[in-house]
Amino acid sequence: MSASAKIPSFIPDKFKAVSLYLSLLFVFIGIVVLIGWVGNIDRLKSISPQFISVKVNTAICFLLCGLIMLLHFKPKWKSTGYFVSFFAFTVSVIGGLTLLQHIYGYNFGIDELFIKDDPAAINTLFPGRQTPLNSLFFILFGFSFLPGIRNFKRPPVSQIFILLMGIIAFMTFVTYSFSAENTYKQYGYLITSFQSSFAFIVLSIAALFLNPEVGIMKLISGETIGGRLFRRIFPFCLIVFLLLGWLRFKGELDGYYPSEFGISILIISSVVIFTILLFKTAGKLTKKEEAENEALDRIYQANVNLEKAEQLTLLGNWETDLLTG
Repeated sequence: MSASAKIPSFIPDKFKAVSLYLSLLFVFIGIVVLIGWVGNIDRLKSISPQFISVKVNTAICFLLCGLIMLLHFKPKWKSTGYFVSFFAFTVSVIGGLTLLQHIYGYNFGIDELFIKDDPAAINTLFPGRQTPLNSLFFILFGFSFLPGIRNFKRPPVSQIFILLMGIIAFMTFVTYSFSAENTYKQYGYLITSFQSSFAFIVLSIAALFLNPEVGIMKLISGETIGGRLFRRIFPFCLIVFLLLGWLRFKGELDGYYPSEFGISILIISSVVIFTILLFKTAGKLTKKEEAENEALDRIYQANVNLEKAEQLTLLGNWETDLLTG
């Protein structure tokens, strides 16, 4: 079997199943937040009073994003593609118009088109308006599902847009997790909320898992050495390095050690953990390679024995012909 050409079906199927459940989650999130706005339930609009509330347009876009991905699991009806394109275009337009309002100071009247927002809401410079970063995320997501870009496979432009969205969202999520209050006092109206940043990370995962057999995801989902290595190392490194960074930050913040010592501890811990991980992964890959080589040796030996048996059979037939004349 050519390792570079074939992908076991169960891996892409698992990725698609995750994408399906996450798509349903985004439909649920959009509905819940909209219920929060309609019913004026602050707890549904933001998980904490100190964070920016999820705006109405953001909730609508989340709902549409979930529907866009869900439609990929429906039968290939002719109307399905039209709905996907329409929803993707709508998400892109909402994001684009909002971003233009931030850049040029326009007011297109879309911020409070459905429900009025509280002008005194935390980090809300313009009532009902989602942040510029949210707008950028929705532009990237909407563009990635437009037909012309979605069908452009080399390079996989749609996946690049989704990756860019996920990386920026991850940066804001880490900033929130490390409690950078000073940053958000100055720039909170520019940056997405804590719950939205996490939601955009999950959204990027759902969109990438939607088509695991193409582009960048083909390498990750493939049963190759590179694919197995990525799936084994990446989740562990992500969790461990986030935990180490958080421990270093909290220790320095609480005065247990100075900044220089914290950086040293972080670097040393990262090197030690990464080295141990590489040794363990190398050992597992070596054992797997040895098992494959042993299997190939057995196949080779079986072929040699088969050839010898065929030669003996031919020799026996030739001797029989001589005796029988």
